[in-house]
This record gives sequence, structure tokens and C-alpha cells, in this order.
Amino acid sequence: KTDPESIETLMEAQVDEEGNPKELTEMEKINLIYGDEVKVLKDGASFGELALINEKPRAASIICRTNCVMATLSKKDYNSVLGEFERRKLEAKIDQLARVELFRSFTRVSLSKLLNYMKVLNRDRGAVLFKEGEPSKYVYIIL
Repeated sequence: KTDPESIETLMEAQVDEEGNPKELTEMEKINLIYGDEVKVLKDGASFGELALINEKPRAASIICRTNCVMATLSKKDYNSVLGEFERRKLEAKIDQLARVELFRSFTRVSLSKLLNYMKVLNRDRGAVLFKEGEPSKYVYIIL
């Protein structure tokens, strides 16, 4: 965690193109404190299950960019209702990644963390993923 003095120093160090102090937006201040945004969650998404499944401390900070309404489950209730199902689902995804040559040397913990950054896409036969000459935005890994 960044201490208040370091945060103030970071904020004061932000300048515009002409070297003048820059007024930071609330999200820019949050990014300075917690690091850059990794993922934006949409309605229906969930988070926090990896910490419960693996019985480890949280691996990320979650910050509301807007007013949010969410439901919570206690660890006990999560484990009794969803825990085993989610654990099997996560293990299946890790097994799938572990079979990919690129990830064979990764630990299961590393693969679990990597899944936080990935989005699984399902495309129909004949779907065009990208066209020649287009700028690259993603790496595609066939599972």
C-alpha cells in the first residue's frame, strides 16, 4: 500500500505538456495509487471467488468507477452453495490452458492469475477475427 506522503509526491509530479502542474481526475488519482486499470467488469460479472477458492489474500484491488449495486455472499455461504462448482470450473479452465504449448511451464497458480486477464471468445465457422493490414489489438490462443 502506498503511504500518504508518497501519494502526495506522485500527484505533485504530474505535469502537463508545458510543465505546469496538472489537475488530475479522480480516476487518474486512483490509478496512481493502485496502478493501471486491468479490467472493467460489466453487469452480471463476479469477483473475489479466487481468493475464496484458493484461500489466499485478494490478488487485485476493485474500485467502483460509477455508483454500483451488488450482492455479496459470505465465504461460508459461497462455499456451501457455489464453491465446489466454481472450483471445478476454474480447474477445467486451468487444465485447458496447461495443455497449450505456450503455457506448459506455468504453475497452476500463475495460470489461475492469467485467467483474470483473458477473455474466452467463441466464434462461428467462417467468422473473421481480423483482416490483413488492421492494427493488432490482441494475441489469439486457440484452445
